[in-house]
Amino acid sequence: MGSSTKSQFTRRRKRTGSHETAPLEISQLVTRVLRRWPTVLFTALLVLGLVVLASLLAPRSYTATASVSVSPIVTASNLGGATANDVDMPTEIATATSRVVAERAAQDLGAGDDQDLVSELLENTEIGSPSQSSVMRINVTANSAETAADRANALADAYLTDRQDTAETRAKDAADSLQDSLGDMSSDDPSRQSLEETLIELRSASPWPGRIISSALPPATSTGPGLSAAVLAGALGGLMLGLVAALIRDRIAPRVGYADRLEDRVGMAAVDANGEPVHVAVSDAVSALDDRFGLASKGRLAVTSLNGETPESAVEEFEHQLTTWSVAATPMAQSRSDVRQTLQSFDAVAVLVDPRDDLDDTAQLLASLDRGTASILPVVWNHTGEGRL
Repeated sequence: MGSSTKSQFTRRRKRTGSHETAPLEISQLVTRVLRRWPTVLFTALLVLGLVVLASLLAPRSYTATASVSVSPIVTASNLGGATANDVDMPTEIATATSRVVAERAAQDLGAGDDQDLVSELLENTEIGSPSQSSVMRINVTANSAETAADRANALADAYLTDRQDTAETRAKDAADSLQDSLGDMSSDDPSRQSLEETLIELRSASPWPGRIISSALPPATSTGPGLSAAVLAGALGGLMLGLVAALIRDRIAPRVGYADRLEDRVGMAAVDANGEPVHVAVSDAVSALDDRFGLASKGRLAVTSLNGETPESAVEEFEHQLTTWSVAATPMAQSRSDVRQTLQSFDAVAVLVDPRDDLDDTAQLLASLDRGTASILPVVWNHTGEGRL
């Protein structure tokens, strides 16, 4: 013990009324999370189970792809020299995703003019083309692999049929235009022979819209994240939610549980000796008294318990370790004003707090005791170690 000749403690702590809770440090957060590990584990397993269950019960979706090679449409201007560069792919993609093509595909699928199917085709179809290419990829998503493949192939056929009609119409329009031009020319016009040859070739040319170079096949696997991804996401998400739940659980728990929770509530230092043997708990309390207040060579110490039952073994151990001090058990089964008056004659009070005690009630009682002149040291202790809720 300290060898000071002071007759009482040197009070070096803040009063309860002026206490301000300091932000928690990382180490304190880690401690509070670790002691609530059952909450972390339960939350993590619950979230993981829910995510995996949702993944297993969620409707599957499958995507099938049909590839179409788009050929340039023959006109009078490119007759005999049409190339892939003559294909305007953005326009062709817009045509393939049009309602006209979707309605034709729905008819090919045997649905007639079912507008629900048409809308479904428009919503679940994505069409693209590699850069500098005249190949169109038609991707269709459905709730079964076979349906996805059938719809992708139906859209490809419907697009080519629509483009065939367009090609024939353009060829006819071009031929009619040339025929009109020839009708306006004189028979001895030097360009007449060239136009007549072009007209013959244009009328004999067979419009070729393109072809399916890769039919859609039923995909072997569904799209979207698989079970392994769901397990990973569920585990990570569950762990994060578990950490948050642990901190919330530690903050709102109704019982005292731990000394730091009591410190946060009342603003006075407390000793956490729960589960320790009585001699260890008392030794921790005596050390805390000496460290925080400075023990005089002599003094009077009151040992009390908030639940009104002060263990005799604790009082005897205080007497054993504080041989020059007068130690007395002080009952709490009286009004708070009487208790404060009784404690006026003591230099310090060791308040044994059962971790199973209600936190709010304990904080209120300690706050009322702290208005006296004695130095108050709460000691959270239960020799069984129970009550950590």
